[in-house]
Amino acid sequence: MAQRLCRCGAVCTPPRRSQLHRRARPAAVTVSPSAAARVAAGGGRRAGKPPPATPPPCTSRSAPPPPHPSPRPVTVTLTRAAVSLGLLLSTAVAAAVGATASGAQQAFDHRAHALLSTAEKPRLEFPLGTTRLRLRVVDNTGDAASAVTSVTVRLPQAWQRRPPTLTSIQPTRLPLNGGILTVRGTGFYNRPTVRVDGVEVRPLEPPTNTVMRVRAPPHGAGTAGVVVANGFGVLPWPRRATLTYARSRSAVRFTESFLRNARGPGAYRTPQTVVLRIGPDGAYYLGDLSGRVTRLDVTGDYRVTAACTSKALTVNGAKRSVMGMAFNPHHAADVKPRLYVTTATLFLKSRFAGGDERAWANGQVEELVADPTVRSGTCITRTRTVVSGLPVSAHDHSVSALEFNDWGALLINSGSMTNAGVSTPGDGIGGVPDSPLSSAVLIAHVNRRGFNGAVRYSDYRHPERADIVAGGASVRVYASGIRNAMSLLVHSSGALYTSDNSANQGFGSVSLSCTAAGAQPPDEPDRLLRVERGRYYGTPNRNRGRWDARQCTYRSPTDAVAHDGYTPPVATFVSSTNGMAEYTAARFANALRGDLFSSRVAFHGRGTLYHTRLGGGGTRVAAPPAVFWRASGLSLVVDAAGAMVMAQTFQRRVLLLRPRERNPGRPLVIGVHPPRGRARGGNVVLVVGWRLVGRTARVGPRACVRAWRAWGTRTGEGALYCLVPPGRGRVRVTVPGGVWDEHFNYRYV
Repeated sequence: MAQRLCRCGAVCTPPRRSQLHRRARPAAVTVSPSAAARVAAGGGRRAGKPPPATPPPCTSRSAPPPPHPSPRPVTVTLTRAAVSLGLLLSTAVAAAVGATASGAQQAFDHRAHALLSTAEKPRLEFPLGTTRLRLRVVDNTGDAASAVTSVTVRLPQAWQRRPPTLTSIQPTRLPLNGGILTVRGTGFYNRPTVRVDGVEVRPLEPPTNTVMRVRAPPHGAGTAGVVVANGFGVLPWPRRATLTYARSRSAVRFTESFLRNARGPGAYRTPQTVVLRIGPDGAYYLGDLSGRVTRLDVTGDYRVTAACTSKALTVNGAKRSVMGMAFNPHHAADVKPRLYVTTATLFLKSRFAGGDERAWANGQVEELVADPTVRSGTCITRTRTVVSGLPVSAHDHSVSALEFNDWGALLINSGSMTNAGVSTPGDGIGGVPDSPLSSAVLIAHVNRRGFNGAVRYSDYRHPERADIVAGGASVRVYASGIRNAMSLLVHSSGALYTSDNSANQGFGSVSLSCTAAGAQPPDEPDRLLRVERGRYYGTPNRNRGRWDARQCTYRSPTDAVAHDGYTPPVATFVSSTNGMAEYTAARFANALRGDLFSSRVAFHGRGTLYHTRLGGGGTRVAAPPAVFWRASGLSLVVDAAGAMVMAQTFQRRVLLLRPRERNPGRPLVIGVHPPRGRARGGNVVLVVGWRLVGRTARVGPRACVRAWRAWGTRTGEGALYCLVPPGRGRVRVTVPGGVWDEHFNYRYV
């Protein structure tokens, strides 16, 4: 097989397809023999087809060294988004050195013996020549895969030890606050960077040899010179590109309104909604405190034209509340949308007569099916219980938000049964101790054959000593120390975020160890968490502390340093901030694209909406949360048109923040819903944008199987429906002749 140039300037031989072992079940790391001929380090290009304008690498395994090689840092970067085999290799190597395989792109350093690295702590070292590797990795769903491969390292030749060249940049015009810039050229390896008027910016993700994406820094009005560099420096007379900074004609503006009745200006009155989601059919689904789910048909101008509901969900006659909702992207093509909802009976002591000792395990995940042809009355029916036996506190903590990851596993927020780890009779949160599955994000492989979600425990009278005796193989703790999170977001980058309600004064003491208790905590700020498997985020669970001592110690959200197995929040909010959504719309020159918005519940007043700017392609916080709008709701979603839709529980209405911007004069895709679907296609998505009516669309390289008008005009804002073709990975939904947008807006799963 042909060799390829690594990011370090050395030549690496890709893993050999014939030695790859298939896994038994599908999982997060998919092994695809048809893709094995593609090279990980090449950003997904096929072997034997080197990038244009790049000299072909030498295929010999050794070369005479230069007389006096200079010490150079040597970096190998494998792109997880490239191909399945490269994904396996990068995951395995990262795991071997103690890194966490989180679904983001992994990078690791090594040194060749003759090219001494200047890195203080190289994570992996390869000698010159060929190193045989036997890899075995367990991914984030519990499946295992293995491969036998090799990496060949040789000294770079003279033509490889040179600075990069610049061919073009896109776009050539940005607003004063900067934005995403795509840079094309050659030689983008060995720590490539872009310099904008001397300000150095690094790639948002590992680049290919010829393309990298950066976030250009803010700049005053006028022009800025752009050059590229790498570890070999800058060309003596580099080709410069000119980037123009100008005041944006699309300043960030929103208009506040409400979801309205079909006729007249009045706001549509909703039940006490806990969770609001937009289904794959485009309808609004509202789960409420009374245990019902309501389906609303909503027009493009946000008027309700039809409403229907489910019957109230109960267990043994006890009233339940709907606390979370999700739609499985693998079932996006179903004619009748399939909902998964978390339900629980809250305030146990007033709801369960006789003190039922099993009452604390009443949390469930239930499946419902909606019939879009029914426009009134009962249109949603319960079909089955997916998971049962989940913990609920004696107060108002329970199972809540849930979300499917891209591999079909269901992630579930499971609230703490205590305030800060200690349970005493009569305390403010109910006096029931934590159990094996409380204060955590859980993972349930609901799509696997043989899934058993009926969780049972060894001791219901003493939850603090209970063990799981059934269902534990199918429902497990994914991450721990999460007290009461009402949101769960799978970001388009693959990162998982949640907003966690922290401890309150007067509701219970903090746990200092597995046996010692401290004083009452103050009213703590809420935590913004990037959730990763196996991490502990600070809220104790003494049940699990029996074998994981870090889970016996309370950590305040103001403790911002990771230590003793504790992972701090990436930011904090004012309590009680619950709703969360990623802004996915191509509005305002993408000024908000990929950032997080979080909504504080409005108990009596108007609430607060926060904006958190992300960096690193959506994997880290670039700026702390800032107040964006002085109104919000308990639950938050962003629709395909870029409107922020928030359920105001106690005001019984749906708040809307609708974007206002000028018509760009050319076709432009603003957003797509749903943003995920199965690889074989067959589902319908709504594509919203400018000047779309009368046009077709493309999903990646393929045209929609069929496209038809949804609403709007030929020259203004509108939408069309697209029957999605088969595909793979992250793709762009575009229209012929439209404005080019570098962002991906659809994911095949």
